[in-house]
Amino acid sequence: MNKADVLSYVAAMKERLAGTPDFDIEMKTDDASDTISVWSRTYPNTQATFDLGRNRVTASSGSRPDAGALNELLNNETLVGNATYIIDGHFVIRTDDLGRPYRFRVSYNKTWSVLHGDRPTQPLGKGAEDGDQAGHVIAASLRGPHERGINIVPMPWQLNECWYRYQEVFLASCLHDLEKSADEDWFLEVRIDVSYEDERPLRPDMIRLEADVDNGKGYYARLSTECIY
Repeated sequence: MNKADVLSYVAAMKERLAGTPDFDIEMKTDDASDTISVWSRTYPNTQATFDLGRNRVTASSGSRPDAGALNELLNNETLVGNATYIIDGHFVIRTDDLGRPYRFRVSYNKTWSVLHGDRPTQPLGKGAEDGDQAGHVIAASLRGPHERGINIVPMPWQLNECWYRYQEVFLASCLHDLEKSADEDWFLEVRIDVSYEDERPLRPDMIRLEADVDNGKGYYARLSTECIY
């Protein structure tokens, strides 16, 4: 990730939002820390810091109500390539050289505090087929971001509403029970890997999900499953 990558990405976002009333974007480059900060005054949820030296982007998703439903810097069809995104201080998401998110990691514990605002309807990305839906990689019920660039991919409806939904319901139920627990040492760790075919630039061909659950009282379980489109 370099400065030209970030400038090109911000330009693409501005072009996409050209008709949005009062949308503004500002940038500041800090040569000492090799970072670029980007933000909007009129849509406060839109902000990110691009750390060029570490190939890392730090941002919050659309977690503040009445501040613009989404962080538009995470909402382009593709993101900055070969970067690690740290979202809401919990989600660690890696992009490939085409800017597609392919590795998702998140750990839940007693310190978690992020709650998202409204859940908007997202369009399908390039490569979507008939019957596809815009599906969250990290489920909304697991507090996954609603922005399409960082967490939304085309999914067959059978996957989004059946197989993948079953995994999400199980993990969301675990999280709900753990959060009600008085024990301080519980954790839930979710790892998701997504692969793509070159001829379908934004539509995955496989999703692999693993999760570790520990209630802090001697119960431990691991979920491991994958689906080929």
